[in-house]
Amino acid sequence: MNGRTMEEMPFDRVKTRRRKGRCPPGAPLGAIACEDEFNSQELEALFQSYNLKLEQTATLKALAVLIVAASSLSLVELLSSPRLTLSKCSYPVHCVVFLSLFIVTNVKYLQVTQLQQIAKLALLFSFTFALLCCPFPLALGTPETASAAAPEQGVWQLMLVTLVAYVLLPVRTLLAMLFGVMLAASHFIVIATSVTGRKQKLWRPLVANAVLFTSVNLSGVFVRILTERTQRKVFLHARNCVEERLRLEDENEKQERLLMSLLPRNVAMEMKEDFLKPPERIFHKIYIQRHDNVRPGNGNNLMLTLYR
Repeated sequence: MNGRTMEEMPFDRVKTRRRKGRCPPGAPLGAIACEDEFNSQELEALFQSYNLKLEQTATLKALAVLIVAASSLSLVELLSSPRLTLSKCSYPVHCVVFLSLFIVTNVKYLQVTQLQQIAKLALLFSFTFALLCCPFPLALGTPETASAAAPEQGVWQLMLVTLVAYVLLPVRTLLAMLFGVMLAASHFIVIATSVTGRKQKLWRPLVANAVLFTSVNLSGVFVRILTERTQRKVFLHARNCVEERLRLEDENEKQERLLMSLLPRNVAMEMKEDFLKPPERIFHKIYIQRHDNVRPGNGNNLMLTLYR
């Protein structure tokens, strides 16, 4: 092979062990919440580039889900009541924002850092979108509407956005967990301060909401960790296949150079073509050719000439 040999190539110098990345020491959820990272920065950057297309497709799917949710809520709120409120005005705005991010993400030559910034923006606007679905007075408008708010209002929107953040958006697991916890805490605070009726029975829907939010967060973390580890295993398998192919090509070139150095070129090329034939036809051919007008050399004269 031209250039460096396989012993000099960086495959053997790259460490393929994985480590836990960016985990606080002594954290009880460190083994669950933290993502695996390769020890080698070169290998980690190669994995990010390898995984870019998959993450771009997942981000497009997440934005498509958010666009459908925002547009559906806009249509439902518009048909239900003609009175304008903050939540009704926010749904079309978020729909336009998600559509803009979808168009920006659907670019052929997108860098890893650009996709990460788009994912963080989508996470930020998803938080505001889900927060305005909560039943607080500023979003509901009139006091009569606010008094009729129920504790279960906005729960499915928060669960949908939380699941999208875990499963589809290419953000870090710790950031997705923080997003899910902040959404759940915000909903609890809004319910506890805004719902004024049936105070004595408020703990029951709060417990039910807590169970739902805990379930969706645990499910999201579980799916995300399994997906991350599977993607890294597939990447290592593909890298090992490429490495093995390069080694085989290097060994073939070494064998060809050795064959060329031992035999005449025409005989070596004939043997090389025969190696490509079915196995039963190999080693059954004698490579002997007849040459006319050949004169044997005088070995004694040659030796005398060399010693003179």
